[in-house]
Amino acid sequence: MSNHLRSRLVAAALASALLVSACGQEDAASYLAKAKGHLEKSNYSAAIIELRNAREKAPDNAEIRFLLGKALLARGEFDAAEGELRKAEALKYPADAIAPAIARSLLDRGDVRKVTSEYGKVEIADPQGRADLATTLATAYLSQGDRDNAKAAADAALAAVPGYPRALTVRAQLLAIDRDLDGALKALNGALAAAPNLAEATLLKAQILIAQDKRDEAIKLLADAATAAGEVPLAMQLRSALVPLLIASGDVPRAEVEVATMRKSAPKDLRTSFAEAQVAVAKRDYAKARDAAQVVLAARPDNLPALYLSGLANYGLGSWALAEDALSRVVRQVPNSVDAQRALILTYLRSGRPQQAVEAADAALRRVPDDPLLQRLAGESKALTGNAAAAVRHFERAASLEKTGVSARVRLAQVRLAQGDTARAISDLEGLATADPASVQADIALYAAHMSRREYDKALAVLANVEKKQPGAAVHELRGNVMLAKRDYKAARTSYAKALELEPARLSAARRLAGLDLLDNKPADARARYEKMIEANPKSESLQMALAETLALSGAPPAEVKAVLDKAAAANPDSRQARLALVAHLRGTGDMRGALEAARAAAAAMPKDIQVLETLGALQLANGENAQARATFAQVAELQPGNPAATLRVAATYVADKDFAAAIELQRKVLAAQPNYGPAILALAATQIAAGKSEDAIAEAKRIQKERPTMALGYALESEILAAQKKYPEAAGAMREALAKQPNPVLAARQYALLVAAGKMGEANAFAERWTKEHSKDAAFLSLVGQQRQAAKDTAGAASAYRAALEIDPDNVVVLNNLAWLLNEQGKPEAMELAERAHGLAPLNASVIDTHGTILIARGDTQRGLAMLKQATNLAPGDSRLRLNYARALAKGGDKAGAKKELETLLARTPSPSKMRTDAEALLKTL
Repeated sequence: MSNHLRSRLVAAALASALLVSACGQEDAASYLAKAKGHLEKSNYSAAIIELRNAREKAPDNAEIRFLLGKALLARGEFDAAEGELRKAEALKYPADAIAPAIARSLLDRGDVRKVTSEYGKVEIADPQGRADLATTLATAYLSQGDRDNAKAAADAALAAVPGYPRALTVRAQLLAIDRDLDGALKALNGALAAAPNLAEATLLKAQILIAQDKRDEAIKLLADAATAAGEVPLAMQLRSALVPLLIASGDVPRAEVEVATMRKSAPKDLRTSFAEAQVAVAKRDYAKARDAAQVVLAARPDNLPALYLSGLANYGLGSWALAEDALSRVVRQVPNSVDAQRALILTYLRSGRPQQAVEAADAALRRVPDDPLLQRLAGESKALTGNAAAAVRHFERAASLEKTGVSARVRLAQVRLAQGDTARAISDLEGLATADPASVQADIALYAAHMSRREYDKALAVLANVEKKQPGAAVHELRGNVMLAKRDYKAARTSYAKALELEPARLSAARRLAGLDLLDNKPADARARYEKMIEANPKSESLQMALAETLALSGAPPAEVKAVLDKAAAANPDSRQARLALVAHLRGTGDMRGALEAARAAAAAMPKDIQVLETLGALQLANGENAQARATFAQVAELQPGNPAATLRVAATYVADKDFAAAIELQRKVLAAQPNYGPAILALAATQIAAGKSEDAIAEAKRIQKERPTMALGYALESEILAAQKKYPEAAGAMREALAKQPNPVLAARQYALLVAAGKMGEANAFAERWTKEHSKDAAFLSLVGQQRQAAKDTAGAASAYRAALEIDPDNVVVLNNLAWLLNEQGKPEAMELAERAHGLAPLNASVIDTHGTILIARGDTQRGLAMLKQATNLAPGDSRLRLNYARALAKGGDKAGAKKELETLLARTPSPSKMRTDAEALLKTL
């Protein structure tokens, strides 16, 4: 080919290309026209492509921006939709069209409060736009529990456009709430007749069908609608509605299938993550639920449904602070959300804050007085705070509200049992157990009642009935518990082994067997059993923890225990339990630096976990890292702004640095908010004295007394300052004034101690008698009185105080343990029962194990007693008191070599001079 010809061909090609290019250059109007055609066919994906091309050509065209926002809204891209619509608004697109669209974008992404605050008073002239906005407002109001405004807005929408489908759907919701299901279905059928693809109407109809026990029909309705939906957004909306309905109906596997479809078609859609969180909660995979909910919250920090799921997930994980934060935010914004209120109350209960649970339950019941579960939770809360009479009233109310009332009546019987109404309680439980041939709830409560009364044969008879109703591993384990209480260890082992045979992963039975192995001095058997279970479930944190516990109790080398706990933490990096167990183990073995590093690693993995942060702060303080401890405790204070103890911990770091002025400033801040907070009063006095400002402290106390003459603060502060100067009579006099102003349990306990320190035992006992008569539910005061009397060798008085405390708080481990020790010294058989109860409540408390072991030896069961004393020293190797007790028991049992070894270990760790060292040396000389 000649060069001339080639150049002509190239020129022709260029001309052709330029011609094609010129023909392909469309203007914004052309793109807009194509987009409108796609929108008429509900082909939103194609419309968005054309509209974005048009936007590139004409970025300031308000109509293009508006239509693009509407198309994005239909596709479920709510943030992008709002951005385009806001731009259209700025470009002066007609407000009658813009306001309803922006409100819809806010509603669809969950910003219901913003909808009502921003658009609640906006007026629209166009009837269609007015109906649209009013319906959006109605839905937002209803989401916040405001039924009155929701009804008014729905009525306004229907007045603007009679038969408006979305408004009919809201009206149906309101009718359904009022239990007018027929009326609700009529409204929904009208909505669907006008708009067959209206997802919210389809969803609500499905919910009503489920309420009418037509589950299959409801699921088919939604599934068919999802399958028929051509555009991904509509299908996503229907499937995201179908998932919770499937979960609520118990069909979690089918819900998982739907979520998988959502994940395949729209993996980045927040509705997919939300649905994954719902399924994970249903499956109790709380870590996955937390992570999935967090994906939604990262984009929508105030999304209430995601906050609720996050709260449930963190509750399931035992992260109480995070659960409380999420759930309380939901309750604050939606006070009528019964589910969120229940979960928040449960969070308070499980995290050991019954008083907050009482307050939350009372607030919830003011709004929803006829919810039986709320009534039961209120009863549970008040029972834990010692208000048994109120608890009974709540349980009675719950029983009357429930169709069968079994749960409430069982709990009512349990409360009556705790109150001493034994005959009536057991009679009620027996009647409930007989009345329900399938449920074992009443049977189990009856079993527990007999066990608490040491009626072991009756407990076994109840279990025989349970086995007929629900045979399985649980009944064998319960039978093992009875045999263990009867000290028939062989029969107990047989029952536990049977339970484990039926359920090879049953950890509770394995732990019982491990305990028997250790008592029989066969730790290798326990270890082998756990290792076999771990092989079947290598990621089980609980099994790894149980193995570590057994190794520690058997005296295995600390490094071996640490290796197991490291595995548990590695397999479960977000688990507080495994990490804190590792910290506690290292601390118990004296490796404070190792414990600190483990706590740092835990805080890095869980930066908002209160318990982890408090542990880290305490270790930093113990290791002299005062500034780091201050920063850590400040984090805690930020996470719990209403917790005065957190602020006091920050103040303690300043005290450690001898920056007394900063510490005093914080302590005063706490007292300004809570003037009668006892720990802050004590801390302030101690800090002022440590600063060498006793006279200034007294002057400040006097000033407070003058400025707040009706409050206890000034007098209590003066009392503590005088006590620090060992002026106990004067201190008791000042504390008497404080109590006269404001009776307070903390101050009362302090007054008793001051009277004892002043040598006024008669007056102290008279005060104690008077206080307990006037404050019959103050178990903490009685416990302190018991300890003071025990120290003063007033055995009878101490026992009396402990017994009174147990009547109020029967599961108080400290009181149970102290009373058991006291009664054992008197040779009373009741000591064994109390020790066993304490040990059951605190199986890893070294002091409790020591008491139990000592009593076993006193009762002639030397082998098992010595095994327990050894466990106690293994758990707390640095506790010289426990080691000396173990040495004495070994010497008494004839094992002089063993006793000598323990004493030598003790003496190597005990400074001189000290009474502990003197006692150990005296015993060593006898060997």
